[in-house]
Amino acid sequence: MAVPTADFTGIPDPLAASDANTPVFTIDATPLVMRNFKLTLANRIEAQFLIGEEEVLLDGHENTIEARVRAVALSTFNPFTMAATQEKVAVEIEHGKSAGNIVNIAAPRAQMQRPEGLEDGQGRKEWPLRLVPLPTTATAADQWTMTLT
Repeated sequence: MAVPTADFTGIPDPLAASDANTPVFTIDATPLVMRNFKLTLANRIEAQFLIGEEEVLLDGHENTIEARVRAVALSTFNPFTMAATQEKVAVEIEHGKSAGNIVNIAAPRAQMQRPEGLEDGQGRKEWPLRLVPLPTTATAADQWTMTLT
């Protein structure tokens, strides 16, 4: 069997993450200098193929957001206090420059986890931050949204 040839006609080249291409990154409405960002879905999917019933179940998920940001004065942004008080904060990142090629990821209620110290980022101090996106209500499944525009 021959492998089909992919046709990428009309698909734009990806944009590198940069200050110009990623104009928005905030935690608790505070713009921060970011080195990397990761949204992990961690869905638990279980197949049940039984006599009389076959289904694939989404048995849970453990979404997390990880971001490595430049450390700033604690009076400006204090992830240690946020973690200690279990504060829920908004996280937002937007990437892209032209209409039709912009993606926005927003988590309106993310709980800061205890920061695990400092890391060196080319001679500057950086915090590896971990947040858990939470739903806005007990029955919602809106921990985060992805909007394409």
